[in-house]
Amino acid sequence: MVKIGFFTACSRQPPQADLTSIAAQNVLLITIDTLRADALGSYGGQAATPALDRLAAEGVRFTFAHAHAVTTLSAHASILTGLLPRVRDIRRYGAASLDLCAVAEGLVDAYYEKGLAAWDMAAGGLIALEAGVLVTGLRGAPPSSVMVVAAPPAIHGPLHDLLVELDADSGP
Repeated sequence: MVKIGFFTACSRQPPQADLTSIAAQNVLLITIDTLRADALGSYGGQAATPALDRLAAEGVRFTFAHAHAVTTLSAHASILTGLLPRVRDIRRYGAASLDLCAVAEGLVDAYYEKGLAAWDMAAGGLIALEAGVLVTGLRGAPPSSVMVVAAPPAIHGPLHDLLVELDADSGP
């Protein structure tokens, strides 16, 4: 697994990351609003940031980044546009139960997540099932901490197949 961390930073040095495509690589995109890179330990700062420092040490750490917009929302939207050709929208309400209810109500088309505990999906999953939403895992598995996929029947199959293709249930 290749861990890649992106940090918004300003520098006078040109980018030095090797951006050669690696088959089956995992990408972790980290954006933090109003954080100067020189505050992080991996950039020489005094702050105790052991998790971010470890990601930076084991992955690719960018010393130069260009923001496509001066506001956070616009900049994040620009970053995520690489996903949009394959999906219509990306949303997160802050809790799995709310996300599953949003699918049940038709506010969003689908939802998937890994790492949920049973209590994270119990109530929202039941509401989604009662609304006719398919709530499954991948590859015939039931919904679990490995993966939860929730979507109406017409969308569930294509989303499931895309997640299988992307090996979305592998790794930590």
